[in-house]
Amino acid sequence: MTTLRFRYPKDLLPLPLLHRTFFASCGRVPAFSKIVLEDDLLIVHSEMPGSGTVHFPWPNKRLGVIFLCTETLCERERPYHLVKELARGQLGRLIRRFVELVYYGFKPNDLLRRTIRLEVARFAMLATSNDLLPEINELAIESLNRLTRLSLTLNDMFLEQSLSFRKRMTPSFPVRLGIGTETFFQENPIDHFATYSDHLKDVFHLANATPTWKELEPEPDAFRWEIFEERIDALRKNGFAVIAGPIIKFDFRSIPGWVIKRLDENETFERFALKYLDTFLEHFAHKVDLWILAGRVNSQQLEHCSMSRSMEMVKDIAGLFDRHDLIQPGIVGVDQPWGDYLLYRDTPYTPFQIAETLSRLSGIDGILLEINLGLSSRCTYPRDPVALSSMIDQWGFFGKPLYLSLGIPSELGNDPELPDEFVGYTFQWSRKTQQEWVHRSIPLLFSKRSIEGIIWNQLEDTSYSEYASSGLFDMVGRLKPAFRKLSSFRAAYVE
Repeated sequence: MTTLRFRYPKDLLPLPLLHRTFFASCGRVPAFSKIVLEDDLLIVHSEMPGSGTVHFPWPNKRLGVIFLCTETLCERERPYHLVKELARGQLGRLIRRFVELVYYGFKPNDLLRRTIRLEVARFAMLATSNDLLPEINELAIESLNRLTRLSLTLNDMFLEQSLSFRKRMTPSFPVRLGIGTETFFQENPIDHFATYSDHLKDVFHLANATPTWKELEPEPDAFRWEIFEERIDALRKNGFAVIAGPIIKFDFRSIPGWVIKRLDENETFERFALKYLDTFLEHFAHKVDLWILAGRVNSQQLEHCSMSRSMEMVKDIAGLFDRHDLIQPGIVGVDQPWGDYLLYRDTPYTPFQIAETLSRLSGIDGILLEINLGLSSRCTYPRDPVALSSMIDQWGFFGKPLYLSLGIPSELGNDPELPDEFVGYTFQWSRKTQQEWVHRSIPLLFSKRSIEGIIWNQLEDTSYSEYASSGLFDMVGRLKPAFRKLSSFRAAYVE
């Protein structure tokens, strides 16, 4: 077990964010963490032995909240100062990113160089100051906020150069944009989709309206293919290519009840799932442009379905898809690609072990990284653009093309599964924040050659959806600012 102790200025930091703090071991892999607050001490316990980093949710004026982290710390008797260590971690990441970008051809201006040198000198003064001085908390918070803003500035300057260079080489980037319309079709008549299509087809190439397995096979062998057939016709009539899937989604919301009842039977789930997938692929073989064969393979939301069982199923799914010899790409979705699921579920599979396993499967043409930003256990915790860039590079290292499924909320307060500690707390998260996330993340994704597709997971806000406020239209059909930002990026960079 590892125990790290921090001085915590609770009069200056919001307590409701506290219990999302976590410890990460070597490789910044999250580990189950227990958080205790004793007077002015924040104590982080982890079953993982050895040194590691501590990740803390930090309010950000532009992005609402982001998780920042310390440098690698070891146990010691004297408490660390939380904000000072977060500032040290942010400074270290900033400098390493700066050096890395310069190595790859980034040309910083003199002002940026001087600003970084100034922040290094300022932090040197802060780091050598007594943690018990009355003014140390305010100085540390000011330092951390400046360094966070500077990281965003560095990212902006790099993207401007990177995208400009790529555009000279490739005037239109080979990235396909998709939109999830599943919940829309569940709540609206099919012909109502035409009212949205004029807006959507200016931004998106593909659309996903796939019903769940529960809807398409409510009883064994009683297939209701006509539901998806009608939706496919509507999508194609309005000018969209078709995404199918996730055909098998490893969560209780999408699997038929008659299958869930038999999950504890050895190989029964596998037999039913593969039969359904086989029949689905055969029926829609010439009507689909992108196959999402499975989703949330690491979610472990199904009782009696361990991660190892899910991964064995993925191998069978890849083999089955390979035998169908379809020309359209088939991909598999991994939820919470930073490994946030490790904070809540006991599993031996880290994100990079999953990536390594998927990269060896010849029947898989790409990996879908499922990122639904939020603060509940089923969401991906928000990170800043530097962390997003590093995560994409790590997954891209394994050689498979990458696709992203994005869910960025315009509000957090209406999440029915929001943990109790957030009730009544006002987050600075809004439509403007949603737009800012699009502004920060989409150009970054366009700059990555490993990215072949980006799918916005929800068309409109709806009480039915798992992520209620991640739509590009609100509940009365009004466009959100994030849509206009997406539209401008499509026009600027993608054919």
